[in-house]
Amino acid sequence: MRKIQLRQLCFLLALFFCFHQPVLAALPSDIASADISEESNSPILINHLVNYDLFIRGRMITLNDTETWNRTVSSWNTVFANLGGYNDSGEEVLVTLQLLDTSQVDLTKPGYYTVTVHLQIPEPFNSDYVLDESIQQFSIPICIADPQQLNLFVIGTDKDGIDLTWGNSATEPLTLYFIDSPTVLTDEMLASASWNIYASNIPPTATVFSIQTADLTEGHEYYFYLESNNNHSNYVHFSYMNQKWNHE
Repeated sequence: MRKIQLRQLCFLLALFFCFHQPVLAALPSDIASADISEESNSPILINHLVNYDLFIRGRMITLNDTETWNRTVSSWNTVFANLGGYNDSGEEVLVTLQLLDTSQVDLTKPGYYTVTVHLQIPEPFNSDYVLDESIQQFSIPICIADPQQLNLFVIGTDKDGIDLTWGNSATEPLTLYFIDSPTVLTDEMLASASWNIYASNIPPTATVFSIQTADLTEGHEYYFYLESNNNHSNYVHFSYMNQKWNHE
């Protein structure tokens, strides 16, 4: 029964993060009621969260857009209220929100910020289960974007690629340029370098663009920027090493 419920939770969470609908408000509470295992000398370690990759995806918020920000924070509070935790042995338990720290975000100043999520295993399950440090606390990257400028921001990565967004900062078709380099480049090198087109005529309404891992060479450095109607975005730099993305 619990496995069916976890699959149901995955489906609901995917709907929420894809379409931003409040489908999680009615999460079944019995997903939380993990069976308490037989007593042992040490708590059972829980080291995975259902749909963790979706939780840590970044958000781009327009400067001074209080309405969207409040809606986003409200959705996080709903999502993180009841989470499915599990481990490699198939043990499952309820994970709940302890603290959603948004204090570092300043909607009045363009820039990059972090929201920190603190999770916990509630009573009475916390006597038998413990959260791994890797999921006990995690960060969500935030970009507060000036709508008068073309912004490029990494919202998520996985083994298949990296997702970029420009929010609502473009009104004309976009061209994505890139440099493939075996070494790290300085700003001076980037300014004088020859850039290649990765994709052109990207509709501004798409708002998200995926760069596929299959197109890139592991261990190389990649630099991207957008151009639209003679507007030039910031640079995004990343590399792919040991099946893991590193980006700035």
